[in-house]
Amino acid sequence: MLINKEDWTTYFKFLDALRESGATNMLGAGPYIMKAFEIPEGDARKILMAWMRTFGDGTESAEVRAEKVI
Repeated sequence: MLINKEDWTTYFKFLDALRESGATNMLGAGPYIMKAFEIPEGDARKILMAWMRTFGDGTESAEVRAEKVI
């Protein structure tokens, strides 16, 4: 799975909004990613794990965090 910076930013913004909405515990966010972006479970897990590793205290923007993944 090769993801560019713009895609990482899109995924991270989606996950930030999902977290803010309170719709799910973030450990259960995989199915939301799969449905929203029509991607396989394995890719959704990789995206979610990258988001969790880079989230920190939540003060950095999705764009800055996406740079850390690339």
